Amino acid sequence: MLFKKVHAIIILLSGAGAILSYYFEHDFLYYFLKPITTVLILLFALIHGHRSEKEILKMTIYGLFFCLLGDILLMKDTFFVYGLLAFLVAHILFIISFVKIDGFKNYFKPFVLLLLFGGMFYAFLYPNLGSLALPVLVYVICIALMAWQGAGLYIWKKKKPFLYILLGALLFMISDSIIALNKFVYSFELSKLVVMTTYWTAIFLIAKASTMRKKVL
Repeated sequence: MLFKKVHAIIILLSGAGAILSYYFEHDFLYYFLKPITTVLILLFALIHGHRSEKEILKMTIYGLFFCLLGDILLMKDTFFVYGLLAFLVAHILFIISFVKIDGFKNYFKPFVLLLLFGGMFYAFLYPNLGSLALPVLVYVICIALMAWQGAGLYIWKKKKPFLYILLGALLFMISDSIIALNKFVYSFELSKLVVMTTYWTAIFLIAKASTMRKKVL
């Protein structure tokens, strides 16, 4: 338990260091700490995740690995599409891990809300997407589906691990939305702070849920 808490603190410090190094323009430190923070979160699931849920845990770890790959690729604007693809795979793997817990959840209310948000957001981005219109549409559908299944788990059982999954999925959606706004519509100074904070919080909550689910399944 102590090691788990220390591990979480190290993740927090690494993420804070990456954000500070970005804004103070210490490029070497930023390019080192950014992927290291995601590696630490991946290791959190790998080390502390419940082995009794082997297949579910495996999908979560694979998803975190593709998040790491996406992190690395998005460091260069020229690799944006490849980074998008890596995160798309990550979302698909997270969806699989959520569905493996207790099957596909088809609750109507979160579906409608996420459909409305995703549709309006995509319509807002569309005039600026150009050749990326189709890839971004696929991505929006995928992350909305991930959030829908995360919401479904919490509606199914209102337990802390599923709350973490729901919050993680929603924060991931916020992070990706800010990235899209920053790239296609309007760039603002604090976007990196918002993106990295919501993103790392999102994947940490998903990783943390994998260490707790044995208590509620």
